[in-house]
Amino acid sequence: MNKPKDILEKNLTIYGLLDVRVQQLVSKFGITRAIALLDGMTSASIALDDNEKEVLIINFLNTRAKKYFGFTGKDFCKAQDQNARDARMSCYYLLVKHLDMNYQTIGYYYKQKRRNVRYNYKKIEEIIEIKTFYKDFFKRFDALESSLITYLLALKTK
Repeated sequence: MNKPKDILEKNLTIYGLLDVRVQQLVSKFGITRAIALLDGMTSASIALDDNEKEVLIINFLNTRAKKYFGFTGKDFCKAQDQNARDARMSCYYLLVKHLDMNYQTIGYYYKQKRRNVRYNYKKIEEIIEIKTFYKDFFKRFDALESSLITYLLALKTK
């Protein structure tokens, strides 16, 4: 897609860019679904008082992380290859960022200590700041984050 390049060439303001993106959203999903998606993004975050919803989200995130990071092993939580570590690290960050989960809860689901989860969260924050040095990782991470956001919105609008 060459649209981002075309938009930059037009020298749109940030509001012009926002307008273009909203129009793309409406054309892709239709007006009613686009409104529901925007509502989901701007309303309060998902309340995780229901343990089943929490497990659903974590299972979805793990499945997508394995797919995007190319993990093919058996035990995702214990594997030590780079793909598995990157995938788990991304999951930790996204759970804290988008679901306001605490490190202890994430550690419970991933069989990790709280400090390991916190360390990996901080490491991702550093990677995001200098993402030009981690292009391959960030491309995978971005795809995972987009997938999670879409899933959360689908949960919220159904």
